[in-house]
Amino acid sequence: MNILDRLKSAFKAWRKPRPNYPFAFLFRKFQGVLELNNAILERMAEMGAKLSGDYVFDKHYIEEATEHLGDLVQKLIYELNLLSDQKYIELYSAFQRIQTGIQREVAGERWVPDVPYILPLTAVNRDLSEETGAKSANLGEVKNAMGIAVADGFAITTRAFHDMLEHCKLAPAIDEVSRFIKEVGDDWTETNETRLDELAGRIR
Repeated sequence: MNILDRLKSAFKAWRKPRPNYPFAFLFRKFQGVLELNNAILERMAEMGAKLSGDYVFDKHYIEEATEHLGDLVQKLIYELNLLSDQKYIELYSAFQRIQTGIQREVAGERWVPDVPYILPLTAVNRDLSEETGAKSANLGEVKNAMGIAVADGFAITTRAFHDMLEHCKLAPAIDEVSRFIKEVGDDWTETNETRLDELAGRIR
């Protein structure tokens, strides 16, 4: 036996053996994965229909729907890892990161992606639209995925924008302007326009 064979034998002895699940068990788990996936898609479709404007819903519905959707996704990740001998263990950390962001958003907190202030276009693609904005994300996608000639450049991230607002203490004033505009709706009287100018003056 040469050194390579010895190393392979030692590795096999050290490695934890994969459980030998019965076929019926694995088949049921596979069916469960499909059912969970369908349930997730159905819930997302239902939420999308609510956003069409034909339905009335409140914050409680959003909280309940996002919590239910999170539970389904977490179960799906567990079942998928069980079927694949834990090949997709990284999905747990990705799920937790996304779930935390959703929970903060629903709670009304200002959630900012944890990314550098500036990203080169070579590191940007369409998956980073939340971090860089849609235009920069699409430009990076064209450059990196499609191979189309695009001038070298960079994207200023949303984290840089929000940190700048916090540093200059502009966030509270902007939030107040946003709330006032929502409260006024279409009732733009002279008094309301004057009040808006006063609020906007705090930002200038």
